[in-house]
Amino acid sequence: MNGTARGGWVLPVLLAVAASAALGLGFLYAVRPNAGDLGAVRVVVTDDDGKGGALRVLVTTAPLAQKETVSPRAAFTGVVYYPAPYLTRPNLKLACPTRGYAVTAETELGFTWLAEPRPEDFRDDVKGNAASIERFLGLSLAFASAQGKLRPGLVFEDFTWEAKGLPAPAGAVPRTIEQKGTFTSIQGQEGPVFFPVPYASAPNVELGGSYRGTVVVTECTAKSFRWKNTAGDRFGDGEVPWTARGVAAPAEGK
Repeated sequence: MNGTARGGWVLPVLLAVAASAALGLGFLYAVRPNAGDLGAVRVVVTDDDGKGGALRVLVTTAPLAQKETVSPRAAFTGVVYYPAPYLTRPNLKLACPTRGYAVTAETELGFTWLAEPRPEDFRDDVKGNAASIERFLGLSLAFASAQGKLRPGLVFEDFTWEAKGLPAPAGAVPRTIEQKGTFTSIQGQEGPVFFPVPYASAPNVELGGSYRGTVVVTECTAKSFRWKNTAGDRFGDGEVPWTARGVAAPAEGK
């Protein structure tokens, strides 16, 4: 009888410990611990004879959701830095009821966006030519702008972005990051390209596509690189893809 009574309190104690663990998890969720603090907690419960069991409590963190509205105004492309960086690239969505927006480069720290062209974005003489409008709709607004084909005073609609993923630990910076994008190259011209996320030092930049060898990188820094189109009298206008790899600089405000 005494043995039964003595062992009978084990179950209530285990339930109490489970309840306490649940409360503890609620507290941990509220304070959102860093990824370096996550792991498992082992709770051991025994009776007077040293018999009992163990509870293994896993400590985790909820995804970080961030959402903002961007007002491009006259800009057809731009860079957005997340208010709080992510541990890995988050799930990112862009939404606009009247225009499409594409993501051309993305990292754990932010992304580059680009407005997609519509027929009403172009000058009247371009809209009147079916072949021309079809050609420019297949390219980017950057190319059309370089050719002087966009309608004067063009204003781009607001769009909303929403990202969800695991938050990065305080002060954490990816060791290396890869960023990709495109730029419009014009025959005989040159220009800069700014990285969506700056590097700690000048990264390795590679140009691809059919313009490799015709368009070259003339200068590279931690924040940007310069290109030059050496096509001469050959046809050399078009979109050039680029890839940069290097060590990322600390996020702004860190």
